Amino acid sequence: MAQQAIDSIRASVSHQRIPRAVPSLGMRGGLGKTLLIAFLLLTILPLSLLALLTYNQIQRDTRQKLMASLETTVALKDAHLADWISSYEHQLSLLASVLDKTSEEQGIDQAHELVAQLSAVQAADPAVTALIFADLNTGQVLANTDAEWPSTEILQALMRANHGLVIAPLPSGDEQPLSGRQGAPALAVHHVWQDRLLVGLLSWDSLQQIVTAHDDPDEGRSTFLVTDNGWVLSAEGLSFLPPGPSAEAQASESRESTPEGFAGVGPSAWARDSGSGAYTNRENVPVFGAYHWNPDLQVGILAEQSQLQA
Repeated sequence: MAQQAIDSIRASVSHQRIPRAVPSLGMRGGLGKTLLIAFLLLTILPLSLLALLTYNQIQRDTRQKLMASLETTVALKDAHLADWISSYEHQLSLLASVLDKTSEEQGIDQAHELVAQLSAVQAADPAVTALIFADLNTGQVLANTDAEWPSTEILQALMRANHGLVIAPLPSGDEQPLSGRQGAPALAVHHVWQDRLLVGLLSWDSLQQIVTAHDDPDEGRSTFLVTDNGWVLSAEGLSFLPPGPSAEAQASESRESTPEGFAGVGPSAWARDSGSGAYTNRENVPVFGAYHWNPDLQVGILAEQSQLQA
């Protein structure tokens, strides 16, 4: 009897300890999991938005600093080029006074003396490839350090020029190498006084060193000198991009995707225009670029940097 009573009590206690089912709140995974997900969403979304805004701000700041750097590069090289040309103009003006005194002297050796004076000046500067002293009224060359020069057509172009730097194109069929480059135009500075003309032909290599100084291929940064008649000087050398319908079409397309007043496609787009922006260059590479046109020298300086490497 006692054993039966004990078993009955144990059965009653076991029945009472059966856990009751917790009523469901209708949320999958339970209330804790739901609250955790909601907390994570409220935390991640603001952080993601903040990261996106910060990234965009960094991009804008980087672009502004890069544009400012390119614009500074263009301004410095333009100033360096202007000083370079101005120094040669000053040298020619000093030489002109010496030639005047010599040309006033009468004698058989007058022409030889003029050539000797020009040759001495040329020998002192490797950037000078030839010096020509001519009469503007008759077009006669009074003295010349290069026996194979000048071409009449180029000399006439130099006589008509009214600015310091002259880039005279080769006449058709002329195969004579000028300024150290086969088929290149004549690069010259000149001084005009009274009825006389003194021309100094300069080396394209010397100008190339000024234009491309401090270029960094590893960072995708390059600098170019461009002319309104299609010549482009870069680290790769001197090349010609003839203006034409294709160049005009490229310029029109570039202007649709670049800031107003600037397009970095070809000579027809560059000439007599200044500005900076992001665009696709002639090699179809997305770049940042800054350009300045110098109306006194009639050339432009363009600096570019690859957007990917920037």
